[in-house]
Amino acid sequence: MKKLIHILLFISSYTAIWSQDLGGYELQDALSTAVHPQCSDFDNRYIVGWPNDSIWVDFTLNNNSPDTMRGTFNQAWSAGPGKELLLETGFHPDNYIVHLQLADGSYSEPKQVESADWTQMPNLDWQYAYGIPCGESEQLSSGYLFALDFETDFGLDQGDLVTGIRIIFLITAGAADLAGVYITEHALACGPSPNLGPDTTICVDQSLTLQGGTYANYLWSDGSTDSLLTINSETTGPGTFTYSLEAVDILGCVFTDSITVTVEICTDTYELNLEEFKMVYPNPATDQITIVLPNFTSPHDLKLYALNGQLIRILRISEKETIVDISDWPKGNYFGLIGKYYVKFVKK
Repeated sequence: MKKLIHILLFISSYTAIWSQDLGGYELQDALSTAVHPQCSDFDNRYIVGWPNDSIWVDFTLNNNSPDTMRGTFNQAWSAGPGKELLLETGFHPDNYIVHLQLADGSYSEPKQVESADWTQMPNLDWQYAYGIPCGESEQLSSGYLFALDFETDFGLDQGDLVTGIRIIFLITAGAADLAGVYITEHALACGPSPNLGPDTTICVDQSLTLQGGTYANYLWSDGSTDSLLTINSETTGPGTFTYSLEAVDILGCVFTDSITVTVEICTDTYELNLEEFKMVYPNPATDQITIVLPNFTSPHDLKLYALNGQLIRILRISEKETIVDISDWPKGNYFGLIGKYYVKFVKK
Protein backbone atom coordinates (compact mmCIF):
# COMPACT_ATOMS: atom_id res chain seq x y z
CA MET A 1 0.00 0.00 0.00
CA LYS A 2 1.83 2.97 -1.15
CA LYS A 3 1.71 6.65 -1.19
CA LEU A 4 -1.10 8.72 0.14
CA ILE A 5 1.11 11.58 -0.92
CA HIS A 6 2.85 11.48 -4.39
CA ILE A 7 5.57 14.10 -5.15
CA LEU A 8 5.94 14.59 -8.91
CA LEU A 9 9.56 14.19 -9.97
CA PHE A 10 9.05 14.07 -13.74
CA ILE A 11 12.04 15.67 -15.44
CA SER A 12 11.19 17.13 -18.82
CA SER A 13 13.35 18.65 -21.49
CA TYR A 14 12.42 22.07 -20.10
CA THR A 15 13.96 21.69 -16.65
CA ALA A 16 17.14 23.66 -17.31
CA ILE A 17 17.51 26.57 -14.85
CA TRP A 18 15.72 29.70 -16.07
CA SER A 19 18.24 32.47 -15.43
CA GLN A 20 16.10 35.46 -16.44
CA ASP A 21 13.25 37.22 -14.73
CA LEU A 22 9.76 37.32 -16.16
CA GLY A 23 7.95 40.49 -15.21
CA GLY A 24 10.26 40.94 -12.24
CA TYR A 25 9.80 37.38 -10.96
CA GLU A 26 12.52 34.73 -10.84
CA LEU A 27 11.15 31.39 -11.97
CA GLN A 28 11.80 28.14 -10.08
CA ASP A 29 9.49 25.69 -11.87
CA ALA A 30 7.15 25.33 -14.83
CA LEU A 31 4.59 22.80 -15.99
CA SER A 32 6.12 19.43 -16.83
CA THR A 33 2.90 17.96 -18.22
CA ALA A 34 -0.34 19.49 -19.45
CA VAL A 35 -3.53 18.39 -21.19
CA HIS A 36 -5.12 20.66 -23.81
CA PRO A 37 -8.91 20.33 -23.69
CA GLN A 38 -9.35 20.28 -27.46
CA CYS A 39 -6.20 18.71 -28.90
CA SER A 40 -5.14 15.52 -27.17
CA ASP A 41 -2.00 15.22 -29.31
CA PHE A 42 -1.12 18.90 -29.08
CA ASP A 43 2.55 19.81 -29.03
CA ASN A 44 3.42 20.48 -25.39
CA ARG A 45 5.89 23.21 -26.31
CA TYR A 46 2.95 25.61 -26.45
CA ILE A 47 2.35 25.44 -22.71
CA VAL A 48 4.87 23.13 -20.98
CA GLY A 49 8.23 24.41 -19.79
CA TRP A 50 9.91 27.78 -19.55
CA PRO A 51 8.78 30.97 -21.32
CA ASN A 52 8.99 30.95 -25.11
CA ASP A 53 7.07 32.60 -27.93
CA SER A 54 4.18 30.12 -28.05
CA ILE A 55 0.73 30.00 -26.49
CA TRP A 56 -2.52 28.01 -26.58
CA VAL A 57 -5.57 29.75 -27.93
CA ASP A 58 -9.32 29.32 -28.48
CA PHE A 59 -10.29 27.09 -25.62
CA THR A 60 -13.96 27.95 -25.55
CA LEU A 61 -15.22 29.54 -28.76
CA ASN A 62 -16.18 26.29 -30.46
CA ASN A 63 -17.74 24.60 -27.42
CA ASN A 64 -21.02 24.97 -25.59
CA SER A 65 -19.40 24.51 -22.19
CA PRO A 66 -16.19 25.79 -20.55
CA ASP A 67 -12.90 24.05 -21.37
CA THR A 68 -10.45 22.93 -18.70
CA MET A 69 -6.67 22.72 -18.83
CA ARG A 70 -4.83 20.52 -16.30
CA GLY A 71 -1.09 20.46 -15.72
CA THR A 72 1.52 19.34 -13.20
CA PHE A 73 4.80 20.82 -11.98
CA ASN A 74 8.15 19.08 -11.68
CA GLN A 75 7.95 18.92 -7.87
CA ALA A 76 5.82 19.96 -4.90
CA TRP A 77 5.73 23.52 -3.55
CA SER A 78 4.55 25.18 -0.36
CA ALA A 79 3.48 28.74 0.48
CA GLY A 80 6.26 31.28 1.04
CA PRO A 81 6.59 35.02 1.73
CA GLY A 82 5.13 36.37 -1.51
CA LYS A 83 3.19 35.51 -4.65
CA GLU A 84 4.20 31.99 -5.64
CA LEU A 85 2.24 31.44 -8.88
CA LEU A 86 2.68 33.33 -12.16
CA LEU A 87 0.30 32.98 -15.11
CA GLU A 88 1.37 34.10 -18.57
CA THR A 89 -0.97 34.75 -21.47
CA GLY A 90 -0.76 36.22 -24.96
CA PHE A 91 -3.07 38.66 -26.58
CA HIS A 92 -6.44 37.91 -24.97
CA PRO A 93 -6.47 37.52 -21.13
CA ASP A 94 -9.95 36.14 -20.71
CA ASN A 95 -11.83 35.07 -17.60
CA TYR A 96 -10.47 31.98 -15.83
CA ILE A 97 -11.29 29.98 -12.75
CA VAL A 98 -8.05 28.66 -11.29
CA HIS A 99 -7.57 25.81 -8.77
CA LEU A 100 -4.28 24.53 -7.40
CA GLN A 101 -3.88 20.76 -7.36
CA LEU A 102 -2.64 19.42 -4.04
CA ALA A 103 -0.44 16.40 -3.38
CA ASP A 104 -3.33 14.30 -2.06
CA GLY A 105 -5.23 14.77 -5.35
CA SER A 106 -7.67 17.38 -4.06
CA TYR A 107 -7.97 20.97 -5.25
CA SER A 108 -7.73 24.32 -3.53
CA GLU A 109 -10.43 26.93 -3.26
CA PRO A 110 -11.23 28.53 -6.65
CA LYS A 111 -9.78 31.86 -7.70
CA GLN A 112 -11.56 33.72 -10.50
CA VAL A 113 -9.16 35.64 -12.69
CA GLU A 114 -10.68 38.38 -14.80
CA SER A 115 -9.33 40.30 -17.76
CA ALA A 116 -8.67 43.41 -15.70
CA ASP A 117 -6.33 41.49 -13.35
CA TRP A 118 -3.54 41.06 -15.88
CA THR A 119 -0.49 43.30 -16.37
CA GLN A 120 0.48 43.89 -19.99
CA MET A 121 4.00 43.27 -21.27
CA PRO A 122 4.50 45.31 -24.48
CA ASN A 123 6.81 44.72 -27.42
CA LEU A 124 6.60 40.93 -27.51
CA ASP A 125 6.24 38.74 -30.59
CA TRP A 126 4.09 35.63 -30.15
CA GLN A 127 3.41 32.66 -32.35
CA TYR A 128 0.23 31.07 -31.12
CA ALA A 129 -1.28 27.68 -31.74
CA TYR A 130 -4.96 27.98 -32.56
CA GLY A 131 -7.23 25.47 -30.87
CA ILE A 132 -9.35 24.40 -33.88
CA PRO A 133 -7.64 23.24 -35.94
CA CYS A 134 -4.59 22.61 -33.81
CA GLY A 135 -1.40 24.22 -35.03
CA GLU A 136 -2.31 27.41 -36.93
CA SER A 137 0.16 30.23 -36.31
CA GLU A 138 0.06 34.01 -36.28
CA GLN A 139 2.25 36.86 -35.02
CA LEU A 140 1.12 38.95 -32.07
CA SER A 141 2.61 41.94 -30.30
CA SER A 142 1.74 41.80 -26.61
CA GLY A 143 1.59 39.57 -23.56
CA TYR A 144 0.17 39.60 -20.04
CA LEU A 145 1.18 38.38 -16.56
CA PHE A 146 -0.78 37.76 -13.38
CA ALA A 147 0.80 36.73 -10.05
CA LEU A 148 -1.20 34.85 -7.39
CA ASP A 149 -0.63 33.98 -3.75
CA PHE A 150 -1.11 30.42 -2.45
CA GLU A 151 -2.55 31.58 0.87
CA THR A 152 -4.57 34.74 0.15
CA ASP A 153 -5.86 33.74 -3.30
CA PHE A 154 -6.38 29.99 -2.79
CA GLY A 155 -6.83 29.60 0.98
CA LEU A 156 -3.87 27.26 1.47
CA ASP A 157 -1.99 26.70 4.71
CA GLN A 158 1.78 26.71 5.12
CA GLY A 159 2.09 22.93 4.98
CA ASP A 160 -0.14 22.33 1.93
CA LEU A 161 1.74 20.87 -1.04
CA VAL A 162 1.00 22.19 -4.54
CA THR A 163 1.78 19.77 -7.37
CA GLY A 164 -0.26 21.13 -10.29
CA ILE A 165 -3.01 23.39 -11.56
CA ARG A 166 -6.49 23.26 -13.07
CA ILE A 167 -7.75 26.21 -15.13
CA ILE A 168 -11.34 26.50 -16.35
CA PHE A 169 -11.71 28.86 -19.31
CA LEU A 170 -15.08 30.58 -19.09
CA ILE A 171 -17.16 31.15 -22.23
CA THR A 172 -16.74 34.72 -23.44
CA ALA A 173 -16.86 36.63 -26.68
CA GLY A 174 -13.09 36.36 -27.06
CA ALA A 175 -10.74 33.43 -27.49
CA ALA A 176 -9.10 32.52 -24.20
CA ASP A 177 -5.40 31.71 -24.35
CA LEU A 178 -2.57 30.67 -22.04
CA ALA A 179 1.20 30.87 -22.55
CA GLY A 180 2.70 29.48 -19.35
CA VAL A 181 2.23 28.59 -15.69
CA TYR A 182 5.22 29.10 -13.40
CA ILE A 183 6.36 28.87 -9.79
CA THR A 184 8.19 31.99 -8.60
CA GLU A 185 11.07 32.45 -6.20
CA HIS A 186 8.62 33.03 -3.34
CA ALA A 187 7.47 29.39 -3.20
CA LEU A 188 9.21 26.97 -0.84
CA ALA A 189 10.36 23.64 -2.23
CA CYS A 190 9.10 20.59 -0.35
CA GLY A 191 10.32 17.07 -0.39
CA PRO A 192 11.44 14.51 -1.01
CA SER A 193 8.69 12.31 0.31
CA PRO A 194 9.56 9.53 2.79
CA ASN A 195 9.96 6.10 1.26
CA LEU A 196 9.26 3.15 3.53
CA GLY A 197 10.01 0.76 0.68
CA PRO A 198 7.87 -1.83 -1.07
CA ASP A 199 5.45 -4.11 0.74
CA THR A 200 7.41 -7.02 2.17
CA THR A 201 7.28 -10.35 4.00
CA ILE A 202 9.32 -11.47 7.00
CA CYS A 203 9.44 -14.65 9.09
CA VAL A 204 8.23 -14.82 12.67
CA ASP A 205 11.73 -14.93 14.09
CA GLN A 206 12.83 -11.82 12.21
CA SER A 207 12.52 -8.07 12.81
CA LEU A 208 12.26 -5.20 10.35
CA THR A 209 13.32 -1.59 10.90
CA LEU A 210 11.50 1.09 8.91
CA GLN A 211 13.49 4.28 8.26
CA GLY A 212 11.47 7.51 8.15
CA GLY A 213 14.16 9.70 6.60
CA THR A 214 15.26 13.15 7.78
CA TYR A 215 12.38 15.37 8.92
CA ALA A 216 11.53 17.67 11.79
CA ASN A 217 8.74 15.53 13.24
CA TYR A 218 7.47 11.96 12.89
CA LEU A 219 4.24 10.21 13.82
CA TRP A 220 3.92 6.47 13.17
CA SER A 221 0.65 4.57 13.14
CA ASP A 222 1.55 3.00 16.51
CA GLY A 223 1.90 6.47 18.06
CA SER A 224 5.71 6.50 18.24
CA THR A 225 7.59 9.65 17.23
CA ASP A 226 11.12 8.44 16.43
CA SER A 227 12.63 8.46 12.95
CA LEU A 228 12.83 4.64 13.03
CA LEU A 229 10.17 2.02 13.68
CA THR A 230 11.21 -1.55 14.47
CA ILE A 231 8.68 -4.32 13.80
CA ASN A 232 9.21 -7.29 16.08
CA SER A 233 7.58 -10.32 14.53
CA GLU A 234 7.72 -12.24 17.79
CA THR A 235 5.39 -9.59 19.20
CA THR A 236 3.04 -9.34 16.24
CA GLY A 237 2.89 -13.05 15.38
CA PRO A 238 1.87 -14.18 11.89
CA GLY A 239 -0.48 -11.94 9.91
CA THR A 240 -0.60 -8.93 7.62
CA PHE A 241 -0.01 -5.49 9.11
CA THR A 242 0.02 -1.97 7.67
CA TYR A 243 2.34 0.67 9.10
CA SER A 244 2.05 4.34 8.16
CA LEU A 245 4.16 7.44 8.77
CA GLU A 246 3.26 11.12 8.82
CA ALA A 247 6.41 13.25 8.55
CA VAL A 248 6.72 17.04 8.72
CA ASP A 249 9.76 18.87 7.33
CA ILE A 250 11.21 22.17 8.57
CA LEU A 251 8.98 24.11 6.16
CA GLY A 252 5.85 22.56 7.62
CA CYS A 253 5.24 20.34 4.58
CA VAL A 254 3.39 17.18 5.59
CA PHE A 255 4.15 13.83 3.93
CA THR A 256 2.70 10.38 4.43
CA ASP A 257 3.75 6.92 3.35
CA SER A 258 2.72 3.41 4.31
CA ILE A 259 3.91 -0.16 3.94
CA THR A 260 2.25 -3.54 4.36
CA VAL A 261 4.31 -6.18 6.18
CA THR A 262 3.29 -9.83 6.13
CA VAL A 263 4.67 -12.07 8.89
CA GLU A 264 4.78 -15.74 7.98
CA ILE A 265 5.89 -19.00 9.52
CA CYS A 266 8.76 -19.89 7.22
CA THR A 267 9.30 -23.52 8.14
CA ASP A 268 12.05 -24.06 5.59
CA THR A 269 14.02 -21.17 7.06
CA TYR A 270 13.59 -22.39 10.59
CA GLU A 271 14.74 -25.87 9.65
CA LEU A 272 17.92 -24.38 8.24
CA ASN A 273 18.67 -21.83 10.96
CA LEU A 274 17.14 -22.99 14.23
CA GLU A 275 17.76 -25.94 16.47
CA GLU A 276 14.92 -28.43 16.66
CA PHE A 277 13.39 -29.82 19.81
CA LYS A 278 14.32 -33.49 19.70
CA MET A 279 12.42 -34.33 22.87
CA VAL A 280 8.79 -33.96 21.81
CA TYR A 281 6.76 -37.05 22.39
CA PRO A 282 4.67 -38.75 21.36
CA ASN A 283 4.77 -37.50 17.83
CA PRO A 284 2.27 -37.95 16.19
CA ALA A 285 0.02 -37.47 19.23
CA THR A 286 -3.69 -37.70 20.00
CA ASP A 287 -4.33 -36.28 23.49
CA GLN A 288 -1.17 -34.63 24.78
CA ILE A 289 2.49 -34.00 24.04
CA THR A 290 5.45 -33.52 26.31
CA ILE A 291 7.97 -30.83 25.34
CA VAL A 292 11.46 -31.03 26.75
CA LEU A 293 13.40 -27.76 26.56
CA PRO A 294 17.15 -28.46 26.44
CA ASN A 295 19.40 -26.38 28.64
CA PHE A 296 16.46 -24.81 30.49
CA THR A 297 17.60 -21.86 32.62
CA SER A 298 14.63 -19.49 32.92
CA PRO A 299 10.93 -19.24 31.93
CA HIS A 300 10.07 -18.48 28.29
CA ASP A 301 6.95 -18.17 26.16
CA LEU A 302 6.30 -20.96 23.67
CA LYS A 303 4.12 -19.87 20.74
CA LEU A 304 2.28 -22.69 19.00
CA TYR A 305 0.93 -22.13 15.47
CA ALA A 306 -0.96 -24.05 12.86
CA LEU A 307 0.99 -24.22 9.62
CA ASN A 308 -1.45 -21.72 8.05
CA GLY A 309 -0.03 -19.11 10.44
CA GLN A 310 -2.86 -19.09 12.98
CA LEU A 311 -1.61 -18.61 16.53
CA ILE A 312 -3.12 -21.46 18.58
CA ARG A 313 -1.75 -20.85 22.02
CA ILE A 314 1.01 -19.13 24.01
CA LEU A 315 2.41 -21.30 26.79
CA ARG A 316 4.60 -20.15 29.62
CA ILE A 317 7.41 -22.69 29.90
CA SER A 318 8.56 -22.59 33.51
CA GLU A 319 10.30 -25.94 33.77
CA LYS A 320 12.36 -28.27 31.64
CA GLU A 321 9.43 -30.58 30.79
CA THR A 322 5.97 -29.26 29.91
CA ILE A 323 2.84 -31.30 29.13
CA VAL A 324 0.47 -29.76 26.61
CA ASP A 325 -3.15 -30.95 26.30
CA ILE A 326 -4.02 -31.12 22.58
CA SER A 327 -7.10 -33.31 22.84
CA ASP A 328 -9.46 -30.61 21.53
CA TRP A 329 -7.15 -29.38 18.77
CA PRO A 330 -8.09 -30.06 15.13
CA LYS A 331 -6.07 -32.72 13.37
CA GLY A 332 -3.11 -31.38 11.45
CA ASN A 333 0.50 -30.19 11.56
CA TYR A 334 1.66 -27.71 14.20
CA PHE A 335 4.71 -25.57 14.72
CA GLY A 336 6.19 -24.02 17.87
CA LEU A 337 8.81 -21.34 18.51
CA ILE A 338 10.71 -20.49 21.66
CA GLY A 339 13.86 -18.44 21.35
CA LYS A 340 16.18 -20.11 18.89
CA TYR A 341 14.38 -23.44 19.09
CA TYR A 342 11.47 -24.79 17.08
CA VAL A 343 9.28 -27.84 17.32
CA LYS A 344 7.01 -29.61 14.84
CA PHE A 345 4.42 -32.22 15.68
CA VAL A 346 1.31 -33.85 14.23
CA LYS A 347 -2.10 -34.09 15.89
CA LYS A 348 -3.89 -37.15 14.57
